[in-house]
Amino acid sequence: MNALRSLLDLGLAAAGLLDRGLARLGELHGARLLRWAVGLVYLWYGALKLVGASPAVDLVVRTVTWLPPRWAVWFVGGWEVLLGLALLIARPGSRLLRATLGLLLLHVAGTFQVFFLLPDEAFQQGNPLLPTLEGQYAFKNVVVVAAALALRGGLRPTPSAAEERREPVLPAAGGGEAD
Repeated sequence: MNALRSLLDLGLAAAGLLDRGLARLGELHGARLLRWAVGLVYLWYGALKLVGASPAVDLVVRTVTWLPPRWAVWFVGGWEVLLGLALLIARPGSRLLRATLGLLLLHVAGTFQVFFLLPDEAFQQGNPLLPTLEGQYAFKNVVVVAAALALRGGLRPTPSAAEERREPVLPAAGGGEAD
């Protein structure tokens, strides 16, 4: 029984050590890895659209109706490639990263069009609890939204123009507290 208890204690100690190591890895590199992972997915999916090898080309053509089909695919694929590259090269806190995250959220909003423009393609028998493969493809973008918000949340707020012009408040004359 003591041997089993010792083995269990050893296993718990190893699990704790692994947990602390993963927490530290996430603390040091989590945001960068998340940014790179989303960037690689965008770069890859966009490139597939540009070479006509994406299974989503038909959805793009049928939802981006304000452009001719070929241009729609190039526009969305090019946008995705640029978003991916920007996520891969942007420095943390840079204006490029801030702009990219905003454009990424705009892009994701566009991907949700399938639910409104093509509900028969997005849901089995019109049931929103039974997404089709196309519906699942679009719905997984809620993860991209969460990733973009997590990345943006890790950035310092951008000061407004008024805050940048504001003079620092100086202490009252006399240096003491008011009576």
